[in-house]
Amino acid sequence: MTGKSLFWIAATLLTLLTTNAAFADDTNGDGPPNYLAWSGAILGGIIGIIGGIFGTVVGIRNTKGPLERAFMLRSSVAVWVLVIAFVAGMFLLPDPYRHFLWLPYGILLTIGIVVANRQQARIRSEESLNTDPR
Repeated sequence: MTGKSLFWIAATLLTLLTTNAAFADDTNGDGPPNYLAWSGAILGGIIGIIGGIFGTVVGIRNTKGPLERAFMLRSSVAVWVLVIAFVAGMFLLPDPYRHFLWLPYGILLTIGIVVANRQQARIRSEESLNTDPR
């Protein structure tokens, strides 16, 4: 796994863990709002989004050629769509069912990282062979 991949996973987990904690109110509903949980949810979401943008920009900027750059752009869009769909599902599905999203999300993210890293390495090696040494 690359540093970008690990950062995506950590940012997503931080966002989801703090967001779920934000909605844990007291049992009878007459207490004050849990400002610490809400601030953690908001801060975690902001950090996750900033980290995702940073990782995307750095990943695209560190490419070596036009084919690799195009691949990274497509891969970045696919990861953003996956993460946004996952977070939306966590908010929209009712409580017992939303937890089932972790299984396909974890599998798709893990397989996607492995496949994308191999594909990027293959593209990078092909582009390095096709460069004109002048």
